Amino acid sequence: MDFTYEKPDDDAFFSTLLLYLKLNGPKELYSLLIGARCGISVSTSFSRKRWNAYWAEVRFYIPVEKLDLAKEGLREKLAEICDRIMPVEAGLDIMKVEFAPLISPTFDGQGSAGKQLAQPVDVQPATILPIPSEDEILDICKKGEDQIHEFKAEGTEIQKLTKEIAAFANTRRGGLIFYGVEDDGTITGTDKRRQEVDQPLQNSIRNTISPSLMIDIIEKDVSEHRIILVRIPAWNRQDVFHYEGRVYLRHGTNGFVAKPEESKKLHKGIPIT
Repeated sequence: MDFTYEKPDDDAFFSTLLLYLKLNGPKELYSLLIGARCGISVSTSFSRKRWNAYWAEVRFYIPVEKLDLAKEGLREKLAEICDRIMPVEAGLDIMKVEFAPLISPTFDGQGSAGKQLAQPVDVQPATILPIPSEDEILDICKKGEDQIHEFKAEGTEIQKLTKEIAAFANTRRGGLIFYGVEDDGTITGTDKRRQEVDQPLQNSIRNTISPSLMIDIIEKDVSEHRIILVRIPAWNRQDVFHYEGRVYLRHGTNGFVAKPEESKKLHKGIPIT
């Protein structure tokens, strides 16, 4: 079977999951996920569970008052069910499930336990920028770098790529890094295949960025040159990503260490750029 490697819509997947749990149980999982949200992250690393299937993770944002109910045994069962309802043709194996608190407005300290939390803010599961066509890539390179596009020449150190990724991860729309394109937009290409970039970059992300972050790495042929696209999902307004312990943001065409006031806003779920 040829896989599409396209993840389903987060909200549609979550609705299907809730329906499955309502009909088949377990009831404690269904109760846990009422009022929650989810986001699916996909890696270009193979899961090794099915031939050529990718490793994927689902992160659930749980109302704070329910977090204590999110036990390890439930996590494993939920991962199994998520993998079961993921469309086979997607080629995505759910290998991990994580729980995180659903951010809510400030609690005023009044009311009963069931009314302590106000309605949650509008949580945005991570969305994905579309992969541009060859003509679109040529147009982007002609226009130059901007808020969501970054050019990197072949030979750029993995650490520099990882830092750019961390900055994009905290940015409203995420971003695309074009590996094999000079700063002025000249497409020089790369001799590396996607797999040669994937492993060292994924290892660097695991070792330097927290919490865990999933990216896509895509190989494209443009004007007889091979380039590698690194796609970073839009910020989900829940996780604040740190690179080697520091928060970075994308401002215009560069990544910067976030100012204290910017970092505070991010931790409140307020996007900066």
